[in-house]
Amino acid sequence: MNQYKYLSPELHDLIKIDIDNVLNKHSDDTEAAIEKLKLSEEESIQLIINGVQQMQQHININKEMPVSELIERLQNINCVAKEQESVDLNDLSLAFAAFLLTIDCDFLGYKFHTENILLDCRAMFERAQQSLKLLISVKELQGQAGATGMRERYKGQDELIVTVVVKWLQLGKPNIFKFNQEHFQEFYYLSGPMNAKINNEGHMHSRIELWLGDFNKLIKGEKVHKPRKVIKELAENHPSTAQ
Repeated sequence: MNQYKYLSPELHDLIKIDIDNVLNKHSDDTEAAIEKLKLSEEESIQLIINGVQQMQQHININKEMPVSELIERLQNINCVAKEQESVDLNDLSLAFAAFLLTIDCDFLGYKFHTENILLDCRAMFERAQQSLKLLISVKELQGQAGATGMRERYKGQDELIVTVVVKWLQLGKPNIFKFNQEHFQEFYYLSGPMNAKINNEGHMHSRIELWLGDFNKLIKGEKVHKPRKVIKELAENHPSTAQ
């Protein structure tokens, strides 16, 4: 699930690998991981900026693209967007940058697409840093939630469940689907250092939906088939949050 629409899949994966490597290498030192992420972010940004002068090679902007081909490409993007009611922002950004190049606005063409990429690049690193800052306060969150009876075998995932539930409560119990869309990647980054045994972003997304769905039903007094022990305990300790 790529939330960062201006990044090509290749660049998104490279940045994600960089972030995952930092999280895995510094899993026992959260503060060190945050500092290393800041350095990695600056390195990635500098590489993108340095690539401006060689943009054709780095992000496939073709200054020599025939105008007719460029027009056709923009029209195709428009048709697909109409049919799907969504836009491939990476492709659109590239096409518009190519248009600027064809009218000899080289600087604007390169700058336009580069700035779009940098916005998403910074957002990826910021999300990872925020997840680690959340990890620092996990113990405090557990105390707030009243979840103390975690089983050692499932401790990592139980701690992640507590973190997800408490953050959802702190934000005022927003729509679960919307909350999931906005925060699942943050919790996915958190899952590695917590040893929560989450396989990928899709797995994280489905787990959050299940955990919050069960918790929300329990605090409203509804039946849930075999809820996780920690979720049941969280619900019992927060009767005043029932909707």
